[in-house]
Amino acid sequence: MKYAIVLSCYMLSGFGILLMILSSIAVLQPKGIFVPVVIAWITALWAHHRMSLAWIDDRPLGKGFSVVAFVLGILGLIALPFAEIVVAHKRSDAPQAFFVVALELLVMCPAVGLAAYLNWYHASPELQSESIAERSSNADV
Repeated sequence: MKYAIVLSCYMLSGFGILLMILSSIAVLQPKGIFVPVVIAWITALWAHHRMSLAWIDDRPLGKGFSVVAFVLGILGLIALPFAEIVVAHKRSDAPQAFFVVALELLVMCPAVGLAAYLNWYHASPELQSESIAERSSNADV
């Protein structure tokens, strides 16, 4: 069931990922800032994927990884609007950048919602102690 939830969130958010890639190619590649934005996205997706797989396997990663994943997710979310403001060198583009962040959140809502839950799951000490107790009781049997 968990695998189906993760797969459906990725499929529903696929349009948002495609939209981010295409808009960044159009806006940033001619200006030479495309690579840092892609690195921010890849690291955020890596953290999301790792947390998803650990959740499927009932292995909490801990609060430390949850915090790192949260920071990587926020950096991935604001990378494109921030790069657009830096490239344009205009503060007047800030409202447009906030619109881009809102649009990203809207089209990637399933993946963002799953990320919020995964951060809670991996940072929750109660779940970690329960999961460790379950694993040790299953190993005894």
